[in-house]
Amino acid sequence: MSDALLKAEGLAKAYPAPGSLFTKQRKVLAVDGVSISVRRGETVGLVGESGCGKSTLGRMLLGLEKPDAGRVIFDNDVMPPGNTRAWRRLRARIQLVYQDPLGALDRRLSIAEQVAEPLGIHGIGEPERRMAQAATLLARVGLSQQHGARLPHELSGGQRQRTVLARALATSPELLVCDEPVSALDVSIQAQVINLFAEIQQQFGLAMVFISHDLRAVRQISRRVAVMYLGRIVEEGTTDDILQAPLHPYTRALVSAVPNVRKPRTRRMSVAGDPPNPAERPAGCDFHPRCPLAVPACRNLRPLLLNIAGGLRKVACHLVAENEPRQAARAQ
Repeated sequence: MSDALLKAEGLAKAYPAPGSLFTKQRKVLAVDGVSISVRRGETVGLVGESGCGKSTLGRMLLGLEKPDAGRVIFDNDVMPPGNTRAWRRLRARIQLVYQDPLGALDRRLSIAEQVAEPLGIHGIGEPERRMAQAATLLARVGLSQQHGARLPHELSGGQRQRTVLARALATSPELLVCDEPVSALDVSIQAQVINLFAEIQQQFGLAMVFISHDLRAVRQISRRVAVMYLGRIVEEGTTDDILQAPLHPYTRALVSAVPNVRKPRTRRMSVAGDPPNPAERPAGCDFHPRCPLAVPACRNLRPLLLNIAGGLRKVACHLVAENEPRQAARAQ
């Protein structure tokens, strides 16, 4: 038996890329062999640049995307195929908080009706009590009955995100997958919503996968952080370890880009260029074309994600594991 509520093992997902008259159709590997686990009551942050595969990984964790390889295990059972009866029953225990709350809401239904809707879908509670349950859920996320009577376009962005959170909580889930839940909000509202997520997590004892490109948001809510680059996890550890002593050059660049009023003169580590085309991955380490610290091994050998520091950290970098060459795999 595992103490992990959710565990992904070797997940991979590729999408066809359009070809041309003179080129073959290629595949874009969005997620490449990712393994990650989330314990009960734990929040794991998933960070990286746009296009690194974070959202695709989140959808596979929910069963919304079928992996080409690997599997997802929830509560010690392999997740059933999507759109099956068993999967639909499981969805009451795993919920998604969307990036775009307005796009996730039906503009024709009142807020209270939409919060009550999951109760009817999953047959939870008595029908005549569901609107009262919706009002209670709205109150827990800081909205009133007056808000419940409104339509989505009559609410602010922060209020709509609170609505999406209330709807996700309606089925008393054990896990929330939050896909960039504050990126569409004004900076002044982001802190309020992040604090709300933290309060809800503590109140309900939920496990969370918090997907974001913003390390400041992840720092406030996550206990553990996994850093993704070009479809792979390149570093994983506790939030404090990752932010205070990042090991992978890509992680160091992300952390150095976060403003720090306590260390205003900290030298920023710059990264040149854009991420490579996922359909034309470089040989060796995916990050070496942009890495200012790259060594010859980085161009020829793909580093594996290794346990270090007694298993408390994981990192995929030759600079960290240069004394353990047996643990580096030759690029395919």
